[in-house]
Amino acid sequence: MIKNSYPHLFFRWQKLTCNIYNMHITGRLARLPAKVCLSLFKKWKRYTRKLLTVNHPLVKAVNIFCIATSLSFAANAQCNIFSISDANNPIIKITQSNSLSNAGLMDIDNDSDLDCYETYVDAAQQLQFVLLRNTGTSKLPRYVIDTADGFSNTGVGTSTRWNRGLPRFADVDGDGDYDCFISLYDTNSYGYSRIYFYENIGGKTTPDFVRNDSKNPLAVSGHYFIDFNLADVDGDGDYDMVFADLYYSRFFENVGTKTNPLFVMQTGSNNPFLLTGLYGDESFYDWNKDGLPDYGFSENGEYYKNVGTIGEAKFVLDAQGPKTGLGYSGQWVDINKDGFTEIISRGGSMEATAPEATMTRKKIGNDSILLTAFPQGNFLYKWRKNGKIIKDEKTISIVVKENGFYSVEITDSCGTGLSLPYRILNLNIENSFQETNTIAKNNNTNKIFPNPFTTEFTIQLNNSFNKICTIRIADVNGKIVSEFQSSGNIIHTGKQLQPGLYFIQVLQNNAVIYKQKIIKQ
Repeated sequence: MIKNSYPHLFFRWQKLTCNIYNMHITGRLARLPAKVCLSLFKKWKRYTRKLLTVNHPLVKAVNIFCIATSLSFAANAQCNIFSISDANNPIIKITQSNSLSNAGLMDIDNDSDLDCYETYVDAAQQLQFVLLRNTGTSKLPRYVIDTADGFSNTGVGTSTRWNRGLPRFADVDGDGDYDCFISLYDTNSYGYSRIYFYENIGGKTTPDFVRNDSKNPLAVSGHYFIDFNLADVDGDGDYDMVFADLYYSRFFENVGTKTNPLFVMQTGSNNPFLLTGLYGDESFYDWNKDGLPDYGFSENGEYYKNVGTIGEAKFVLDAQGPKTGLGYSGQWVDINKDGFTEIISRGGSMEATAPEATMTRKKIGNDSILLTAFPQGNFLYKWRKNGKIIKDEKTISIVVKENGFYSVEITDSCGTGLSLPYRILNLNIENSFQETNTIAKNNNTNKIFPNPFTTEFTIQLNNSFNKICTIRIADVNGKIVSEFQSSGNIIHTGKQLQPGLYFIQVLQNNAVIYKQKIIKQ
């Protein structure tokens, strides 16, 4: 029976199948010469025919099962591998990455799409929050900095190199809105950090976070830094907590209720993480869709599978689980609602299993621009204009003759890669950060000088202008590096900028009344 099942042939077939699938997913198969593709297909077909024509019915059944399993394995193995996909990352273009502590996504304004909070430590060692509000849609996210972030104080606490100011958002009191927990260095006790509670006393659409020490259900301390995570680990409908500092990792079960939480540390067999080496900054996510929260990734890229039951969680290291290229933790989230999860690291980078969709732009003639999608291969292509799918445009390239924001979706069996939008204005390509409600034409009496400049430059608006306006400065990547208000028609600025190319906007009532490029030498 073993002889008739041709095990050596099966393993060759399996290896060839995985290779062909990998080439298909990466687009390499479509770039091979037709003769090579035909040869590969004929070889695969020959192996398959031999495996399916074994005379013994039992062996034939086993071969059919193995073929089906191997095909499934080829697809699932690909979808287990996460890789950096910052070309599709709608957050990275405006991130405060130089001093970023953490990035966390949630629907903070209850409009059914994901917003993002970032924290960073300023020059005065104060922890600051930045709200990146999603002004796009759930499938086409587009983020802008919103100063109405819900944290009314200039700084919410202190932080040092021992602590990243890690925030976690959860509805811990059951009132339907997100509250915030932050781990901060305790300046009154050398070597210790604490978890502080910022209660949301606002509402579902307008958060207002106020520190409340008396109601803090997680008033615990740790050595030098605290990493922690919240999830319903035991399946009883409320949040539990995983905690780790420099020396210890712990599990706190919520033995209270949704509205009155009470966290108690569990030890021994009551600790579902007893067999793991936790770091505490991993993230909960039901990877295998069995209704139980799994946990990943550690700083070593390790993934922990929940092999317990609802009410009796148990986490073990799973070497066959998903793999990350980040090398440290991140938040699991479906950022573009395509049914496939992405991972947003605490540094703002994004990983995905889907193709990394990008495009090139080329002007053709005087009235058209050619947009071409990458990667190219046996993918499903969809083009969008201003967030809406362009009907019947399913090819690798399209010709654009109208203004708007254009993006491309590229789909394979592991998800949909969505490119960042590019703005076409008067048949010119502009950075996507220049999105506003209306765009006014430049007034010839408005000007910026000198250009180029070395120290500072002057914005001169027409003499009749005497209203409050907003000055916005962005770099070549679209990241806003400076934004302030002015009420005069002569504005001096630029000392804070490093040498390079910048885009200047003057806005009034969310409309751009003047814009210009400028170079600092």
